[in-house]
Amino acid sequence: MESMNEYYSEDTNTFKYEPNGTEFWDRMIEAYENGETLVGHVTGLTNQGLTVDLYGFKAFMPRNLVEQRVPESLERYLDRELQCRISNISVQKESIVLNRRVVLNEERKQRKRELLNALKIGGRYEGKVVNLTPYGAFIELENGLTGLCHVSQISHTRIKHPDVKLQVGQVVPVRVINVERDRISLSIKALEKAPEPTRRNNDHVATGNFKNPAAGEATTSLADLLKNVDL
Repeated sequence: MESMNEYYSEDTNTFKYEPNGTEFWDRMIEAYENGETLVGHVTGLTNQGLTVDLYGFKAFMPRNLVEQRVPESLERYLDRELQCRISNISVQKESIVLNRRVVLNEERKQRKRELLNALKIGGRYEGKVVNLTPYGAFIELENGLTGLCHVSQISHTRIKHPDVKLQVGQVVPVRVINVERDRISLSIKALEKAPEPTRRNNDHVATGNFKNPAAGEATTSLADLLKNVDL
């Protein structure tokens, strides 16, 4: 990234390159082709965007390329230095169009990668439910990342829809069970003790003697079973 100071000499009060000279355009074309991040100084506002002093050259930044979303107001950018890329350049028309949005998008992606790398598989986190769908709940973690808790990972008991157990805005503890690319898989039930299996009254194995309510006592010995059988 190159700042204004690298192109400007305070001693001579001039720019390193003549703003509209051959060396200037060669350098700007090089920056455009290499996707370099430059720094420009906002000198004016229009309904369509920002007027930006780019090393002595009057460049333009459209409103839709200032932020990730189109800003309602541009007043706060006046007299600020902004990191940007050249999105369009024409020597013949003496025109340079700047793009700040692409720089912000790359910074956001880099920050997200760092946060993903910091997540620990099996780690316990707090999260807020931000959306419910038939297949699961989207939960925003403390670090701003959002993961999916599949409906099968919400409760040990089977539920048809996440809203049976959760509601939007609810804060819940979750465990990270997988991170694949930029997708985070979460589990709520992994932090809860599984319920003991219920046993039915007739779930037993008969051994030895048993009682028949209708016939009194009986035994299960082979001799008793064959006592009255002619062989």
